[in-house]
Amino acid sequence: MPQNIPPLGAPPLHRQFPQMDRVVHRREGWAAMIAMSSSRIATYESIRSENLHGWHTGDGMLYLYTADLRQFGENHWATLDPHRLPGTTVDVQLPRADGSGEGYLPPVDWVGGACLTEPYGVAGMQLNAWGSTLSAKKSWFLFDNEVVCLGSGITATDGRPIETVVENRRLAAYGDNPLLVNGAPRPGSPGLGEVLPGVSWAALAGNVPGAEIGYVFPQPTTLSVQREIRAGSPSDINTPYGDPTRVESPYLTLSIDHGLSPSNATYAYVLLPGFRATDVARYAASPQVV
Repeated sequence: MPQNIPPLGAPPLHRQFPQMDRVVHRREGWAAMIAMSSSRIATYESIRSENLHGWHTGDGMLYLYTADLRQFGENHWATLDPHRLPGTTVDVQLPRADGSGEGYLPPVDWVGGACLTEPYGVAGMQLNAWGSTLSAKKSWFLFDNEVVCLGSGITATDGRPIETVVENRRLAAYGDNPLLVNGAPRPGSPGLGEVLPGVSWAALAGNVPGAEIGYVFPQPTTLSVQREIRAGSPSDINTPYGDPTRVESPYLTLSIDHGLSPSNATYAYVLLPGFRATDVARYAASPQVV
C-alpha cells in the first residue's frame, strides 16, 4: 500500500446558496463567506436564549478565513463587538436588547448573486436595518486574489452615526500585530485609536504565517483605527449553556464613518488575503480592479 500520500488540496470554487442567502468563495490559502438576509431569510435566529447578540450577522457579515484557523473559534463570539461585524454597514449606536430583532425578515428581495466564469462570483443585497431607517445597497465581487467590497445609497434619518466596518479582527495574544497604513507603522498597543485621513492602503500582520491581510481603497478614504481588549463570557450570548467565566481577546477594528444621518453615502475597498505589506503597496500602486 502507498504510504505518506499527500492530501489533495481543496479546489477553488464559488457557490451561491440562494435558499440561505449565503455565498462561499474559496481560493488557495483563503476563503470568504458572506451572510445576507431578505424577505425570505431572517437576519438572525435566537432560540432558547442562545445567540443573543447575533443582531447583525445577516446584514452582510463577511467571514474571511485564512491560515489563522483559530480566528472564529474559542472565545471569538463572546468577545467580538456585536455592533461592528466585519463587512457590515451599521447604525452603531442603536440600542439593542438581548435577542432583539430575532427572526426579522427585511422587506427586500434584491439579495443574491451569480457565479461568473468559475471560480469567480458576485453577490449583492439591499440592506434594510431592523429598528432603524438605515438602508443601503451592498455588493461584493470575488476574484482570484481579492474581494472587492462596494456600497452605495447609504441613507438614514435617525440622527445617529452610521459606519461600514472594513475589519474587526482578533489579534495575537498581546494585540500588537504590526499595522502599516500608507507604508507608515501605526501604534500597536491595545487601547489606542485614531482617525486617519487619505488612506490608500493598509496591511495587517497575521497571527500565523499566511494570515496577513491587505486593504486597498481606490479613492483615499478616512479610516478609523481602534485597538482594544474586549471582555465577555459565553453566558452573555448563551444563557442556558454558556460558561460564565470572563474571558478577554484583543481586536483591531477598521471602519469608515459615514457621519450622522448620511444621504447616499458610498464606500469602496478591496480585501487582499495573504498579501504582505510590500505586495499590498504594489497592488495599491497598480490595482487589478478599478
